[in-house]
Amino acid sequence: MKKLTLSLGLLLCLLSCKKEVTPQTDNTSKNDTLSKVDTTTAEKTALNDEAIEKASNTYIYKALDGKNYSIYHTEKEGKRVAIISLDEKELVILPQKEAWAKGAIYQDKKYNLECNGDNAILKIDNKDQKLVLISPINTVAINGKDKNDQIELSYINTEKINLLRITKSGKTTIYNQIEAWSKGANYTNGTDTIQCEGNKNPALIKIKSNGIETDYFQK
Repeated sequence: MKKLTLSLGLLLCLLSCKKEVTPQTDNTSKNDTLSKVDTTTAEKTALNDEAIEKASNTYIYKALDGKNYSIYHTEKEGKRVAIISLDEKELVILPQKEAWAKGAIYQDKKYNLECNGDNAILKIDNKDQKLVLISPINTVAINGKDKNDQIELSYINTEKINLLRITKSGKTTIYNQIEAWSKGANYTNGTDTIQCEGNKNPALIKIKSNGIETDYFQK
């Protein structure tokens, strides 16, 4: 849970609107609060397509009673299902009963899960458990030199893996987190690199691809 808490704290820094920043060099700011990810583990995970696929399709919610539920949307025996875990322990596998553009309903005799965008309601024995989405956190960033160039970002954080999913012009690329500090993080897909700087206002997303750096700023 510590890793997930640190990751969520980082996201709050990246998404916050106003920050007081003490003038200093980027290196000083980063090194003072550096919290390295286990790069060996990160590199291994980056090569594990199954782990990335699972994390990319897992949504983590916090219930009003403080419990964390993770919901993994996948297929079993050719049918859509939602695998619900409570504090990392598998609770139930629910078959999909109904689906629409931004949501779906999964249910059995005891459980009923309705997902609608970022919102979800879990019913256990007809008792509602309202859930608040904490991962992924979605946002948009704009090219600092071209306002028509926008990217969609999804910060995905689970207990085992932290990812950044970027969608541009309908193409989606997933990057693995290799380093994090209190106000930012670095990601890579093995070729390109992403540096997120939450101490900037607005937050800066620096993408380096084919030797060319492009600065995007979160809306």
